[in-house]
Amino acid sequence: MSEIIHVGAAQDGSVIQFPFSAKYWLKVCNPFTGVGGIVDLTKGAYYSMSEIERLGLGLYCKQVYRDLNECFYDGESED
Repeated sequence: MSEIIHVGAAQDGSVIQFPFSAKYWLKVCNPFTGVGGIVDLTKGAYYSMSEIERLGLGLYCKQVYRDLNECFYDGESED
């Protein structure tokens, strides 16, 4: 998964990385309101979609893993 996509197109629960950022983020979405955001995996801080640009990350990212299971279990999702 190496293509650059809009953060809104990233699968909820996927691990993403923004260009020029060394951090990994988790794409999340509130299932009741549909409001999306990201979580900084190093600090656990949540940022709404409107705050992403203020962080200087931009709106495009690379989806590195489909979910955390794929990250920890060597590419195999345990469903």
